[in-house]
Amino acid sequence: MKNIYLLGVSIAAIASSPSFAQPVPAENGVSEIPEIIVTAQKRSESINKVPVTITAVAGDQLKALGITQVSDLQKIVPGFKAVTSQTGTPIYYIRGVGYYSLQNSAKPSVTLYADEAPLPFSVMSMGSTLDLERVEVLKGPQGTLFGSNSTAGAINFIAAKPTDEFKAGADLSYGRFNDVTVGGFLSGPLSNIIRARVAISHEGSGPWQYDFVDPSRTNGNKNITNARAIVDFQASAALKIVATLSGTIDKSQPQAAQYQGSFGTVPPEQTAYPITPQNARASGFTPILPNNHPIGRDTWQWMGSLRGELALSEAITLTSITSYIDSRPRYWQEGDGTQLNLLGYNPDARLKSFNQELRLSGDIGTTGRWIAGANYEHDKTTESQAQNTSDAITGRQFAALGIPVNTCCSTKGGGKSELRSIFGSVDYDIGSLITLHGGVRYTQSRQTYGGCVVADGNRGAALGVFAFLRLPLANVVQDQCVNVTAVNGGFIQEPFKGTLNENNLSWRAGADFKPLSGVLLYGNVSRGFKAGQFGTIQGFFNDQWAPVPQEQVTAYEIGTKADIVPGVLHVNAALFYYDYLDKQVQGRRNVPVLGNQPALVSVPKSRAQGAELEVNLRPFSGLSVNVAGTYVSTKVKGTYLQATTFGNVADFNGRSFPNTPKWQINGGAEYRWSLSSRLDGFVNGNVSYRSESYSDFIPDARLLSPGYTTIDLSAGVETNDKTWRFSVWGRNITNKYYWTNQISIQQGIYRYAGLPATYGFSVAYRM
Repeated sequence: MKNIYLLGVSIAAIASSPSFAQPVPAENGVSEIPEIIVTAQKRSESINKVPVTITAVAGDQLKALGITQVSDLQKIVPGFKAVTSQTGTPIYYIRGVGYYSLQNSAKPSVTLYADEAPLPFSVMSMGSTLDLERVEVLKGPQGTLFGSNSTAGAINFIAAKPTDEFKAGADLSYGRFNDVTVGGFLSGPLSNIIRARVAISHEGSGPWQYDFVDPSRTNGNKNITNARAIVDFQASAALKIVATLSGTIDKSQPQAAQYQGSFGTVPPEQTAYPITPQNARASGFTPILPNNHPIGRDTWQWMGSLRGELALSEAITLTSITSYIDSRPRYWQEGDGTQLNLLGYNPDARLKSFNQELRLSGDIGTTGRWIAGANYEHDKTTESQAQNTSDAITGRQFAALGIPVNTCCSTKGGGKSELRSIFGSVDYDIGSLITLHGGVRYTQSRQTYGGCVVADGNRGAALGVFAFLRLPLANVVQDQCVNVTAVNGGFIQEPFKGTLNENNLSWRAGADFKPLSGVLLYGNVSRGFKAGQFGTIQGFFNDQWAPVPQEQVTAYEIGTKADIVPGVLHVNAALFYYDYLDKQVQGRRNVPVLGNQPALVSVPKSRAQGAELEVNLRPFSGLSVNVAGTYVSTKVKGTYLQATTFGNVADFNGRSFPNTPKWQINGGAEYRWSLSSRLDGFVNGNVSYRSESYSDFIPDARLLSPGYTTIDLSAGVETNDKTWRFSVWGRNITNKYYWTNQISIQQGIYRYAGLPATYGFSVAYRM
């Protein structure tokens, strides 16, 4: 009966997320599926006992798979997708839910954490993968325990902690394009009550892109340094304090886009410019980016956190997490992949965030667990973004008025946000078979924002707009704000200022059932919110900057985690349905003079639904196999008229979300065997597949990212005691040419290609 039930579950489900760890030998010598301990519910417990879809990956496995940044998680987390916007901002999606923004200061839909301390902006993920114990990816709204802006899910990076005994390690990797990564850690006691761990890494490389018109010009150098120090202080038997300080310096060259042609009316030189060859390494580089700067980054970030845990009794613990982040993403981005000045960007932001969480947790006898707490967050942001579009049609659109070609157009802005919340959750056992789960969080938030377009460069664009609006050209003052507001049939000049006050109630209710040993069935209903957002884009008209309200996702999920053959075959499966209100998207709005222009808009109703399946298999000693996949179907519900990327008004009813492949499938296998009394050999491989997606709601071949498959392989030797490890590896070994994003802006079409084949070797030492 048990086998029939489990077989039915595995056939009925279609997709889920893998949990990776090194196989551990059982007493009988057979390699077994390891138990993974996670903190997804802010307490330590087995991943197979948590009624939530989770991917947990051990730090050593991340290194073995070449996972060095958040976007690399696409290789091993079905349903997770990362793209880069045309301004270089990282954007993350889980199960089709995400927020595409051009600003580093925009709040995401996938929340990021470092040991439960929030990283409230996606760009703050830099350096997150340094010296990890594991990473946990939680899917679906996580607003109850993780707060606002987690409508898609949450990713928690858990750092390796100080050890009771002295330990040290060193890593060296060398690969194609002279890519060298060196790093290491020191860990151990400083006294009988203080332990510490210090880790550092540096990656440097030569260029991997070249200008196909002038191959002597190159791009893509890496120059990234990450560091972290952790001090663990056991003040008493009841009190433990952990202080962490981490930082990143990035002086790399950001990837350049690939030019794929134009549409509409464009200057002759753009029409004649050759399309980039179908080669991941080919691009084109603008000679002069804004502020006369070459392609490159000058980015830094540091973060400090203090965690205290005080046992008030045997059953109750008080936890305090205090964190502060100061981040400076600044770079000069080649956005058009040509030697023309069509899209040269210079984003320059300063992001500061303070967060304080206090919570109590405890047991209800032997039948339940509870958490109650409060959270305060204060964010302060400033951001400017310069563009050089002098060779684009927008740079010349006022020539008939005698206005010179526009050489630059910048925005500047800044804001503050305060967020206060209280939360609680309860898990209660009804006998040994059923556990009920419930949680709630009430949140109040207040955002203020101000910004404008700046009349910099030769002021061409601002002079043209003012001339058409019949505003005094004398008001176009160099390097001053030139935004306008429609008033009584006319226009007045003033910067944008706005305030947004919101509150919401996130909640979760569910139950799990354990009908058989090693089998968990669960069902959850949850609701989460993403905070309202200001439209911080390059718009002369203040209604382009107006905020949209918070978005809401109500999620329904059922699933199972089941040992079909204990220690040998494990299956996780889930079905989910998301009911979406006021989805925030970058849309378009008709404005005077300029016509259809970018603006932040809300999709009133939409939904996402799908399924997940994961299979972990250890058929015999030394062999481990993981296969997982996600199917997601998204759709706008009801009539919704909006302009497409190409400016054509269309009804989005029934259309799928942008950047959302229906299928994402990952598979991995490793085989280990004994070479001698001291050495083991190993080979492993990883396959990742993504089906096609579009970067707009209305499918258009010009915005298509076709489906693709990548294959990674590695092989090596390791000492039995794990002291030494040597491996050779290849990533994207078939040299598949693919791209993760294809977009259109300024009458041009551009794509961002994935890396070509890379290969090299790695050496690791542990003592």
